[in-house]
Amino acid sequence: MRGWAVALTVVGASSADLLFLLVGRQLPWAPIVQYVVVPLAGIIYSLALWWLLSCQTTVSRKERRENAELTFKFAECTVLIVGVVFAVHAARTGLASLQLSAESNRNAAVSMRLTANSNQTAAAALMHSAASNRTAARAQLYEGDNAITQAEAIGSDTKLQAIYAMPNPHCATDEEARAYISRMLGMVTDDPMICGVHDAAELYERTFGHSSYTGPTQPERSDIAQLRRMLLHCTLILNLLHSAHDDVPEGIIEYSEYETWAGYFNDIGPHPVLLETLWLWDKRKYMSKEFAHEVHDRLYVRGTDAEKRIIRLFLPELAIDTFGQELPGAYAKRLSTISATTP
Repeated sequence: MRGWAVALTVVGASSADLLFLLVGRQLPWAPIVQYVVVPLAGIIYSLALWWLLSCQTTVSRKERRENAELTFKFAECTVLIVGVVFAVHAARTGLASLQLSAESNRNAAVSMRLTANSNQTAAAALMHSAASNRTAARAQLYEGDNAITQAEAIGSDTKLQAIYAMPNPHCATDEEARAYISRMLGMVTDDPMICGVHDAAELYERTFGHSSYTGPTQPERSDIAQLRRMLLHCTLILNLLHSAHDDVPEGIIEYSEYETWAGYFNDIGPHPVLLETLWLWDKRKYMSKEFAHEVHDRLYVRGTDAEKRIIRLFLPELAIDTFGQELPGAYAKRLSTISATTP
């Protein structure tokens, strides 16, 4: 009977440990009970039972053997219970890990979708910004063209329209080319010193050099003032063409659209004031080398024999393939103000 009492004590203690393991597993120190207390309790109780039962001297050898077998059976039951508890705990832990992994995967998928939506939004914003930039660039081109038209339409004595007087001259000799230059300048001035200039540099000296300015008490010569205004007007036209030319590689306008703006080259041709303006832009680095190459191609390479003859006489630099190669690339400062001194 004493052996059965001890056995019941062992079973009770093991059951209490198992109950505590199942009920109190949420406590902070529950892992200690699960992995230390329960296994040690089962082993200690089983050994204690075997020791108490085997120490009974009043029982026979048969009873001691039966008690020992009973003790080992209880020990096996304790180990089995502990193994089941560990298996259940491992299964629950694995299930929780799988749930956490699935939740992490769902969160990652949501994050990826949010990132994709953000990228799509950013791409749409960039496309909208690019479209707005193209619209603004085109608006600037049309505003520049309107400014040129308005300047030519103000007053009948401005004579700015004279730059369109003879876009396709017929010059078979150098004398005829000189006569064309003199005739174009003669539409603005009757000064033989200006009409008889030899090249663009001399024309700039006659119109913007120190000798071209009068004293404070003398009236300004209207013909020289008109020639200066014509140079500024050609500057507006070249600014417009330069901007349109820059917009092509940036994807703002198509090359076919640029061709409509480049028609100014055909409208003006090798006018001496336009060549004077190009001489100034080349010396002052007011244009990029890409645009200088474009000017060389439009005015000289594609020009007629008469136009090439005029350019070789009045601005020989433009007739060379390397025209503007020393100019800055990609971006160039355009003419905004003109100094009174010759560069």
